[in-house]
Amino acid sequence: MEILGDALGRPLRWQELSREEERQRLPADDSFPDSFVDALLDGYAQMLDGPPPVLTNTVEEVTGRPARSFAEWEKDHVGDF
Repeated sequence: MEILGDALGRPLRWQELSREEERQRLPADDSFPDSFVDALLDGYAQMLDGPPPVLTNTVEEVTGRPARSFAEWEKDHVGDF
């Protein structure tokens, strides 16, 4: 959040919700299908419990250029926020 906040010129904060808080929040969004709530939350839990992703050079192999950092990406897209 700090990288994006710096680019925007203002502090940002992150507030993590418990599974139950998110379980209540998602169905309140009319655009979010109720039938997908538990599947989404289960998937997030599996990602947190699993091993970290393996870093590859696939971006460079496909594009011919190394992948950019998040900081580089957000500087190019700060106007979108």
